[in-house]
Parts: sequence; C-alpha cells; structure tokens
Amino acid sequence: NGAQAGSELYSEQSPWGASASILIVERYFAASGRQCLKLRVNGSANLHTACRYEQQWVLTPELVPTVYQG
Repeated sequence: NGAQAGSELYSEQSPWGASASILIVERYFAASGRQCLKLRVNGSANLHTACRYEQQWVLTPELVPTVYQG
C-alpha cells in the first residue's frame, strides 16, 4: 500500500467490520526495519498500529505502560 499520511481507505474486510473507514495518521519504519502505519478507524480517538510482515499488513498490539505498586 503506497497511501500517504492523511489518506483515507475503505475496507470491505477488516478487523473492525465491513465498510470500515481507515485514516492513515502516520507512516514510519520500526526499529525492526518494518514499514508501519498509525491508523485511526471510523473517526475514533484511539490509534492502531499495523506493520508489514512479508506480503501483508498485520495489526500489532499497543504497548501500555504498567504502574508499579511496590
């Protein structure tokens, strides 16, 4: 996918259901060298990350900081 940041994509099949509206917020290369995208789905405030693995885009889990309660 060569879409640039600010591009909006529509997908008939996605993890978010049929006819999802996906906005590419940012394109970047991860430390692993993989091409990745920050995505906003259906206008949500939450961002999702998808990275390119071989010939497909795969959603990656978001890292969430934990609170240490020593």
